[in-house]
Amino acid sequence: MIETTYKIPITDGFSPSPSVASFQRYILATHNKVQFPNYRAAFKLNELRERTFLNQLDIHGFATVWQNFEEEMERLFNLKQLSPSESLLFSSSFTERQEAELSYSNVNLFLRKAYKHIQERSMQDLNFVEAKQFLFDFLIYCFDRPVEHSVRASSLQTLMVLLCANKLVDRARYFCRSLSTSDGRILLDVLPFFLCDLFQILDGLGEGPSFGSSLADIEKFRLQCLGRLALHAKCSDREWISQNEFLSLVIQEPVPDCLEWLSVWDRVDRSKKDRHRIKCSGCRQTPIVGLRFKCTNCRNYNLCQSCFMVRRTTSNHRPNHIMKEKQGKKAPKNSLINSKLVCTNSSLDETNKQRTVTENPQPHVSTPIIGPTLSRTVSRSLSLTPSSSQFSVHSLPNSVLT
Repeated sequence: MIETTYKIPITDGFSPSPSVASFQRYILATHNKVQFPNYRAAFKLNELRERTFLNQLDIHGFATVWQNFEEEMERLFNLKQLSPSESLLFSSSFTERQEAELSYSNVNLFLRKAYKHIQERSMQDLNFVEAKQFLFDFLIYCFDRPVEHSVRASSLQTLMVLLCANKLVDRARYFCRSLSTSDGRILLDVLPFFLCDLFQILDGLGEGPSFGSSLADIEKFRLQCLGRLALHAKCSDREWISQNEFLSLVIQEPVPDCLEWLSVWDRVDRSKKDRHRIKCSGCRQTPIVGLRFKCTNCRNYNLCQSCFMVRRTTSNHRPNHIMKEKQGKKAPKNSLINSKLVCTNSSLDETNKQRTVTENPQPHVSTPIIGPTLSRTVSRSLSLTPSSSQFSVHSLPNSVLT
């Protein structure tokens, strides 16, 4: 058994800025009719990416900006102008570097560099000043530590990389490198921080009640990830996972339930321009744009993603019919999902070589939720004390890391 110790500062009552509150009202009014939390989170994340113009920033550009930012921070470090928590960025200890925090002023310094990079490469006349301020406000809302008035540097990186215009596998590779020690290992102590950051972002989008962001939820998610890697407490001690094992958590089926929304978001994002020369049996739209859902019970019955997300039915089709998610011709193997259930728990059918989804439905949040519903920030002193453990998982090809 793994013993976990968390320490959280209580920050209930922390209100979003007017711009963030306005954005939350908009996405809740626009996407709250979607009955499936994973898809609803995907649509909201796309809105956030477009609102901040981070769809114009790729991971290579982010890495360039971050390197320039670190050089500036190192200059300030040499001049002894950084606080002790900010100076941890240059600690020789990997664990201490993960604990490094940035003051509001230095968060703004990074964002100015990031948006300058985007603006120099953009062909459009956009309001980057407003976008920068909104992203700063959203960062503070999700990750702020009110007493210290700071944001953990790794939390900033997680949000920026998550919203970059790259495929899921590229973002997973970056997370893998940023979480790894010099010998290529990812300490189990670091995994809860990463999960906390992900689910605090979802909480900031109003999805906290659907996914959870409390300490108990984070512990449950951590155990799901370790269970996916077949961690056995009776085996020899092991306090880390390999890079391939981490990548398998994010991009190799079946992914843990708590991370299924990442692959759903990736599919939604890739299929935005897909066109299917088939009429929607619900709204009669032709062609169907985006994802298409084909019923395996009804003959020639297809729904566009808008009709499927609200569980639209006709005289013959019922919500409990099994639906197959269809993407473009170049998309990966399609998945079977039940339109009555939430697409969270995937299992591989070795006979049919198809992903099937069977899981209890999550409650739909029908009323807008503005502001924090749980503790806003997880303590940066969160720690784990792993005991005897061993992993058994088929490693991904080495090419995945390149």
